[in-house]
Amino acid sequence: MNKRVDIGCWIRTDLQGQGLATEATQGLIKFAFFKLGLNKIYATVDPENFPAIRVLEKSGLKKEGHLKEDILIRGNYRDSILMSILKRTFLSN
Repeated sequence: MNKRVDIGCWIRTDLQGQGLATEATQGLIKFAFFKLGLNKIYATVDPENFPAIRVLEKSGLKKEGHLKEDILIRGNYRDSILMSILKRTFLSN
């Protein structure tokens, strides 16, 4: 087992900007590292989704790569940004 997980979070438009996504993401990270014993958490995000990128950054994830034509949405391939955090990095902050 690789001890890693891919996380994601969606917030209704009328509830955005209240810190809910950041709080949920940080809770997921703590749960994954401390309760599940995982080593790495990663997420992929649309390069144009600046609020989601900011949530991940505030939660400690760093950009690991740019995935070209990574996902097919409504018949079109779109890029993704790969972001991640390791348990040892999380613990050192």
